[in-house]
Amino acid sequence: MSKSAYLMVLAILVAIPHVATGAADLSSFEVLRYSDNVQPSAANWVLASDGMSVTQTTNNRPSFFLDPNDAVNLSLEWDARVNSTDDDGFGFVWGWQEFGNFYLFGWGNSVAPSMSVGKAIGGSLDPFFPPGQFDPTPLATSTVHWANNTVYHFLLEFVPGQTVIEITQGSTLVESFLITDTTYSSGRFGFYTHSLGSVTFSNLVPEPNTALLLMGALVALGIARRPTSGERAASILN
Repeated sequence: MSKSAYLMVLAILVAIPHVATGAADLSSFEVLRYSDNVQPSAANWVLASDGMSVTQTTNNRPSFFLDPNDAVNLSLEWDARVNSTDDDGFGFVWGWQEFGNFYLFGWGNSVAPSMSVGKAIGGSLDPFFPPGQFDPTPLATSTVHWANNTVYHFLLEFVPGQTVIEITQGSTLVESFLITDTTYSSGRFGFYTHSLGSVTFSNLVPEPNTALLLMGALVALGIARRPTSGERAASILN
């Protein structure tokens, strides 16, 4: 590695702020409901007394539970569980700018594709109808359905231009995505539900994504390449 490359990588590592490991308190998160809350019903986000989890209880119009701060250059992990016989959607958003401008992961239990990663641009409402489907074409899809009363563990890594998503259930990798898109380079993170009640999100742990930032620097310098999604999937199981 040349001296200039070394100094660039060192500068990136020094610039990364320290964030203590531990579950985040969700008390500062903001509830945003889609403007037309007539049918089937408005979302009802119930925060646990300790602030460590939140449950959306109603069969709702699209709604979001958003962190007030930007979430970029971070690794976010959390758990989610559905306790319902319904088959509609839940997930999360990131790169949130405003209603109609964000990235969204939606996961349903009947509509094909049941799992979808996409983006809303310019205020389009199409990503909401039906849940888990997008216009324009999704960035990634999967046919995997969620199972009732099952705890799933989510990982989201977001740096400008790249997003990594991994879902596991116990030690089993359910699905993973490596998304390359430059539409939104920063923005807020939040949980999402649509026409699905009894969804609980918990144990959110945000940490600075040192490894992904370092990889980005090395790739930019031509020193390394980004791992494929298959390689990442293999590493999580080893």
